[in-house]
Amino acid sequence: MRQYRYCDIKIEFKKNKESEKIEWERKIIEKINRIPMNTLTKDIIEDKKNITIKIISKINRDIDLTRIHETLRKIDKTLKISIAENIK
Repeated sequence: MRQYRYCDIKIEFKKNKESEKIEWERKIIEKINRIPMNTLTKDIIEDKKNITIKIISKINRDIDLTRIHETLRKIDKTLKISIAENIK
């Protein structure tokens, strides 16, 4: 059995004012980097109201996905979080 699993993580945020954007993005990237996972791809999509970050990651099997979800929930202005394990 594999020691890890691949997961799709999607986080949606309310968009900030341009003046706050750089500092806010730095804090988000810091918090995402603290999560015990290997990020394979990271896409950032912006529209008029929201910012969506889509991450494909490799996560160790002994790490509980609810722990990752709780860590992401602590980020300011989070609207939606979804974590889906890819089964292949």
